[in-house]
Amino acid sequence: QTIVGLLERVFETYEESRVLVCTSSNSAIDVIALRTQASSYFEQTGHDLNEFGFLFRFGMLNKINPLVKSLKPDSITEYHEASLGSCIVFSTLDSCQPSQLSLSNGGPGLMDFDLVIIDEAAQCSDVQILMAFAHYCRTFVMFGDDSKAVIESQLCARLGYERSFFERYQTIKDQAGDKSTVGLWKQYRMRHKICEFSSKHFYDGMMKTARNAGKNFMINLPPLTFFDVENSEEHLDKNGFGNFKEVEF
Repeated sequence: QTIVGLLERVFETYEESRVLVCTSSNSAIDVIALRTQASSYFEQTGHDLNEFGFLFRFGMLNKINPLVKSLKPDSITEYHEASLGSCIVFSTLDSCQPSQLSLSNGGPGLMDFDLVIIDEAAQCSDVQILMAFAHYCRTFVMFGDDSKAVIESQLCARLGYERSFFERYQTIKDQAGDKSTVGLWKQYRMRHKICEFSSKHFYDGMMKTARNAGKNFMINLPPLTFFDVENSEEHLDKNGFGNFKEVEF
């Protein structure tokens, strides 16, 4: 919702903006695309959010959530139209490189974005982030949580890459006295008791909980509850891991 809110504010201020939104996975970028489609702000401004045009989901068709496929062109002609005219382009980092988007063959204007947004940047590799940096852009915004970043490769650690690109870049900016890093310390998802643990052990006690965050007034359960779903197994398909027994429960 934070990214959707940012997109709404951008287009409220600059109606002619062109934005590239990226994440590392198809499932994550599909969630952002779906939430943007559901935005009452964009609907009220008269944009058609059900077909590609204002919104454009780039990527391999078999990797895209069926609910988002309406934002994916069916033909080469429609694809070029979408590349030229779409205001918000959704893509994974692996797919957003200029050669994949075919922007390099369409003239310099196609590589011109007013804003590039990278979500979960702390969990992305250097190469993935540089894919997005290859585009000409006036402003880059990276969302991430360096507390979640885990570099498991000992070789990377020896070469100075034990920290993510996001964390290294943030450190350089802070050391230079650049105050452009913004901390989003209020959370709206989990119950206060759960947040309290995370805040104490990972965030130096800085996290705050919004009123009624994580509460479900239809189901009266304690903050932490375990359910034993018998005879359930995870399975792997093209969309990732799933467990139908747990879904049914």
